Amino acid sequence: MLATTLRQTRINGKKYYPHEKVELSESDFKRLSDMGIVELYVKPQISNTIKINEVGIVVLLSGNKTVKHVQDWLRMCDVPCKCSLYFLDSSGCGKFGQRIKRWLGSSMIHKRYNKQVYLTYKPKFHLKKTDTVAELYNQIIPFVSESYILTLEDDIEPPRDGLKRLIEDYPQGAFVFGMPYESRHGGYAVSFDDVFIRSETLPNEIAEVKAVGGGFTLWADFERIVRDRPYKGWDDWLCARIRQRGGKVFIHSKHCKHYHT
Repeated sequence: MLATTLRQTRINGKKYYPHEKVELSESDFKRLSDMGIVELYVKPQISNTIKINEVGIVVLLSGNKTVKHVQDWLRMCDVPCKCSLYFLDSSGCGKFGQRIKRWLGSSMIHKRYNKQVYLTYKPKFHLKKTDTVAELYNQIIPFVSESYILTLEDDIEPPRDGLKRLIEDYPQGAFVFGMPYESRHGGYAVSFDDVFIRSETLPNEIAEVKAVGGGFTLWADFERIVRDRPYKGWDDWLCARIRQRGGKVFIHSKHCKHYHT
């Protein structure tokens, strides 16, 4: 029978990570299930119609001085449904934090967004950058009450109608729908391969892919990110896990500006 792992484990000498599928005999399934290691795999149910009524916008802040473009976008972008803002500030700078809190408390933001949440967190110094980002998302995501999560990173500037396009153009069967951007390592943060390989070109229409960077991405399925994942980035790790559960990943035909800070 087909099962899903609940935590990192070894089964018959092979290493498995959380939410990976594994074929087991009935006796092995019962034994591992009783130990809390696996559960029966249930294929995700995909609705025939996509209607998104609420979105939680998650923004990670590192103290980047160019964050004004994020504030300007949130102040002027098209907001086609109820949206809440969730800011996690890892800058450790009191002045920067006060500025963001004043801005979140302004009347124009209260009028546009249903809720505003501001949290601070100091990541552990020994983590490499990709693991630091993963840890930050692990801290803020549990506070999001909306079913759909938009990740907006502070070095990304989406089109003014970017959120409207992601919501109104959301493909049937999608669990991830991202708007591409140029990677600081060359190419675009999009992969058409199982192993993450940045694409040099983009299609001129909405397309299914294997993974997309999380700089400006709408997620219908967002879980805690495993620190010791065998991938370079948190976003391709999460896309891979979602595809393993039957979810699909798409990119929009529009793309974002990346500041490469």
